[in-house]
Amino acid sequence: MTGSIVDKDIQKNRLLWRCRRGTRELELLLYRYIDEHYDSLSQEEIDLFKEFVEQSHDDLSSWLLNQEIPCDNNRFNSIIKAILNIR
Repeated sequence: MTGSIVDKDIQKNRLLWRCRRGTRELELLLYRYIDEHYDSLSQEEIDLFKEFVEQSHDDLSSWLLNQEIPCDNNRFNSIIKAILNIR
């Protein structure tokens, strides 16, 4: 295995760890997003997802479980919409 593949696998595992939120439903949505999209994400998109999973539990629950899309200019809207479309 080359170094970049190993690095990408390590980064993916770290993201999966960050997706642990204490609510099974929320975790499943975040894990599915990683499973479905990780290989096609740019580094910029991965960094944005890292920021996204660091948001408060209440915000993530509101956006993903209650499907309350934040204002139009929210930088996380593309992630939120992609996650909700996986269902």
